[in-house]
Amino acid sequence: MSLAPDVLPSVGQLRAADPAAVRAAASAARSTQRQVDQQLRVLSSGATAWAGPASAGASTRHTEICVVGDVLANALGHLATALERAADEVDAARHLLAHADLLCGQAGGHITDVGAVVGPLDPGAEPMIRATVVEARRRYAGSVLAVRQVEVPRWWSPGAASDGVLRPAAEEMGALGPSQPTEVRIPQGLGPQALATWFAALPVTVQAALIAGQPDAVAAAEGLPAWAHDTANRLRLAQATRAAVAALEAARSAALASPTPIDDLGLGALQTRVADLEAVTEVVQRQDGHERQLLTLDLTGRRVAVAVSTGDVDHAGQLAVFVPGFTVTPATHLRGYDARVTAASDLAGSIDRAWGAGAGVVGVTWLGYAAPQVDEVLSRSRSVAGRAPAAAGAARLRTFLDGLAVARETAQEATAPDVTIWAHSYGSLVAGAMLAGSRGEVTTVRAVVALGSPGMGVSDPRQLGLPLSDIFVAEAELDPVAEMGVFGSDPGHWEGVARLETEARHLPDGSSGVAGRGHESYLAPGSTSAWNLAAIAAGQPDLALARWRCDEPRVLRLRDPACRP
Repeated sequence: MSLAPDVLPSVGQLRAADPAAVRAAASAARSTQRQVDQQLRVLSSGATAWAGPASAGASTRHTEICVVGDVLANALGHLATALERAADEVDAARHLLAHADLLCGQAGGHITDVGAVVGPLDPGAEPMIRATVVEARRRYAGSVLAVRQVEVPRWWSPGAASDGVLRPAAEEMGALGPSQPTEVRIPQGLGPQALATWFAALPVTVQAALIAGQPDAVAAAEGLPAWAHDTANRLRLAQATRAAVAALEAARSAALASPTPIDDLGLGALQTRVADLEAVTEVVQRQDGHERQLLTLDLTGRRVAVAVSTGDVDHAGQLAVFVPGFTVTPATHLRGYDARVTAASDLAGSIDRAWGAGAGVVGVTWLGYAAPQVDEVLSRSRSVAGRAPAAAGAARLRTFLDGLAVARETAQEATAPDVTIWAHSYGSLVAGAMLAGSRGEVTTVRAVVALGSPGMGVSDPRQLGLPLSDIFVAEAELDPVAEMGVFGSDPGHWEGVARLETEARHLPDGSSGVAGRGHESYLAPGSTSAWNLAAIAAGQPDLALARWRCDEPRVLRLRDPACRP
């Protein structure tokens, strides 16, 4: 954000700023955060299983307390980080001002508290002095704005910091009234933008109570920040798992005592539901150094629809969204895909730090639609041979991406992260339908990579609404799906679209990428293909390696028209 000089803080305000006081406030926030985290650990470790009339109410209250504490701890952490950065910016601004004061003094002049440069200055030095003063004021203004955008728990006040850099509310705990906040409900009929604005204006304690008391409504509200969806979905996941396990146990007991065929009792569907939920639980609870977020948990369909990130989506610089295809379910694929997406997005982060801006890359395993299954091949509305499942998935993908963008722009007044879509198999038809149907309106999508694609639903890549330089295709050896081209034209034959290498190659970081073989090889750790996907997600497509030479033999594919003499 660039502010005009006439609306910037004055030089006098900058001179009076006290970065030490800001750091003291940051330290107090960190200390309080640690205390809250410690209490949460005690609460979690002290939970025991018991039964009785009051058990359900006690369990619900315990969950609400933990959710509120977790939200408050996160808020304090964000506040402390903002204060620490603000103190650094104030230091930098004061150093710039000191440099300008020195130059001005050497030239026989001085800088007033209102920013005026007076005295018999050298005409050659004056413009540089004025520019330095303005830059110092701008950096100071940036630190003030950054802190003001952070939601501060109303009950916490570390003391005054100088000149408006930090102005937490000085209300005492009792000013909040009863321990149970007045119930707030999500307004009906609001779009994602309006919902995001409404939610961002709520105090942190009210946000926490809303999530704990109405997790279903929060999870369904597009436009809310990722942390809110994650917290709500984890509550829903625990509740749904308990209910599904109980229903499965009851059905098994009934099956033993009933002459009714097992399928008529719904035992198979319950087993499928429990398997899906257990897979989701295992993935979001993985202890591998990644703070996963459960962004989507749709329990309304035959199979659970889910989206899991590898990190904090609310603060990611760039997102890589993996969209899979045929036969995919949480129970059968989520564990493996999450591991591969995590590895590839970690590699993208390394590339971003080495060659890019270091803004960070977060991956998302998006199983957010009902992928067609083997037993649905003969279904007119659900067959993998048709476009209906892809059309439904495209609408869900568009809603998902729009919600992430709106939440980011509203909550942080920041630009939404660039999105790269890794679209695999039938998932490339989903991504293609979403992009073509959006007609370029999905501005957060910077690039798309079609992996083993049977077609993206268009005959001309320009129909996807992206520059041709931002569309990529990868076709591995021994992947028959990539040869089909049944949905529109074959992406592997598109003119002007980059074809990515999948064979063994030396990589730009000095390592050697291994060759990919078959339809499931594109995200294999250590492969040339995974490097290419990571480079594109990191915003460094020039580091991606081009496809094979035309004189190399290829199995299961026609020679590319571009290679013909």
